[in-house]
Amino acid sequence: MRKILYILLLPTLLLAQYSNDKGTMQNYFQVGKSIVSVRNYGADNTGATDCSSAFIKAFTKAGSGIVYLPEGKYKLTSAFTLDCNNDSVTFIGLPGSKIISMVTSGGSYYNHVGALKFKNAKSLVIKGLVLECRNSGLNYVSGIVDTNCAEVIYENVKVTGASYIGSLTIGAGYLIVNDCSADSNQYAGRLVLTSTGGKISGGHYNYNGNFWTRGYGISLSGRLAGVDNKQFTIENVIANYNTRKGIDVHNCKGVIINNCHIKGFGVTAIYAVNEEGNPGTEKVVENVTISNCIIENDSLWTTTFATDWNTPILLGGYDDPTEGGGSFILSNIIMKNLNIDSLRAPIYFFTNTTGLQIENIIINNISIKDARPTFQDPYTGIKDAIIQISGTIDPKKIDISNCDIEGVDSVGINIMCGNQVSISHCNFSGTFTQKIVVNPDKPRLITDNTYSFTDGGYYRSIKLPDYYSNYSGRLILSGSTSISAPLVFNSLIVPYDIYEDGRVSCKIKLIYQMVTSPDILTYEYTVWCGNDSHVLTTGVVLLSANNTINQDPDLTTYKPSLSWTGIGATRTLAISLPIAYAGYQIIIDFTSWRITPYM
Repeated sequence: MRKILYILLLPTLLLAQYSNDKGTMQNYFQVGKSIVSVRNYGADNTGATDCSSAFIKAFTKAGSGIVYLPEGKYKLTSAFTLDCNNDSVTFIGLPGSKIISMVTSGGSYYNHVGALKFKNAKSLVIKGLVLECRNSGLNYVSGIVDTNCAEVIYENVKVTGASYIGSLTIGAGYLIVNDCSADSNQYAGRLVLTSTGGKISGGHYNYNGNFWTRGYGISLSGRLAGVDNKQFTIENVIANYNTRKGIDVHNCKGVIINNCHIKGFGVTAIYAVNEEGNPGTEKVVENVTISNCIIENDSLWTTTFATDWNTPILLGGYDDPTEGGGSFILSNIIMKNLNIDSLRAPIYFFTNTTGLQIENIIINNISIKDARPTFQDPYTGIKDAIIQISGTIDPKKIDISNCDIEGVDSVGINIMCGNQVSISHCNFSGTFTQKIVVNPDKPRLITDNTYSFTDGGYYRSIKLPDYYSNYSGRLILSGSTSISAPLVFNSLIVPYDIYEDGRVSCKIKLIYQMVTSPDILTYEYTVWCGNDSHVLTTGVVLLSANNTINQDPDLTTYKPSLSWTGIGATRTLAISLPIAYAGYQIIIDFTSWRITPYM
């Protein structure tokens, strides 16, 4: 009696369930549609014989109606494919029903075969279906495949054991996936290609893959025939112990990943990266928001599957001459249990080497616990930081704020590119070789309000927090041996006219060691600059020296010189070392200016 009542109520239940998901789906069911049981057309529910022909007969009879599976096991030994001919199709598994796929004749990477395949539907609804695949080997047989359907809905669908992908969607106009699961499939749990919008909400995608080169929980995969995935939301999803990536965004123009939990990953928990490809198959990613997620690794599990570049969050782009760009936003993310041997930067962002400029990289309110990156770049010898941003094309803006970073013998933040960079209100705990490095060309250290640079390279703008409110800070320049002299450092470019009084001031401490002697010399200057002209006031104080320098009481031989250069609203402070040096350090304590080093 309960089964009969459930069948009678199916139209009402479906309409109520999906009426809020997308307006155009509210009328997908019309009164008078037929409801067909596969049992009425010869389907064996004991799992003893193949049901493919019975399925075809049931769907042919139902037309645009509903086909359902009563309780029992239904075996498929050959692939089932239905051309929906632009009709609306609904397939429902009642409680206690299961399809067992024994399909072994596979396709290929681009020839997508499924135990169940639906194509060309106006509306496709699959609800309550349980599919257990028992086809061994990577023979490119997926569980469920839908292609070129205008609207697709999956609800409470479970797929396990596929030799390729659990559920594969290609070319959907709009895709809705609610509370589904796809576990223990050999390549991916759910994969989406060339679909123009949708939402994957709830459910779990665990233990997919059996080798580190494959194994994705959810993948928005690469472009086909020049068509991109667009405007997807992935939310409230669990993606644990996938051998390659938990959530993989290989191609999507606009994606939101929210409130997801990922534990255990061989390569990356969340991956959203542009990649080059043959014309029409490029992997374009832009406008990515990741928020309210928990990411953690498992050192015991990772020992088996992790590669030598295990990176919890990997974002950015490769060579992309015409596309990419957009903004990347990370907020309210907890990352923990990252103290594993193969760890790269927990957050690693690399920009395009050619092509469009990234608009914004915003990293806000991130908690990273017990991180110990061990990967060392084989070319530069530099070890990854906990948050690392690098690349060739400078993003327009980088803003990192309110982050809680716990490290072990690490660099905290390393930024090697960007036009405007803001770092504020970040807390560091643990042990750090350097807390913050701003590095366009060579390592640069920033700790708290201390900004440090080496010689070489340039940096166009570093926006200090609240610099309009008489912000104070410290800039440190350092370098190693030079046998030539004099050497001029154009150390600061000062747009001083942004202040009401038109003045900036700083105290400079200059320490260097001569090549010709062990002397370490320390000088202190007071410098200010006014908007009427470039004015330099120096109160030179020799803080420390040894006997050699004392032999030159006028300091003329060893004293560095400072001068302002430039006209208009900008002044450049030049510092010149008069002699060859074995090493130097210039410490500039400043007030009320935005620093724009140019060297």
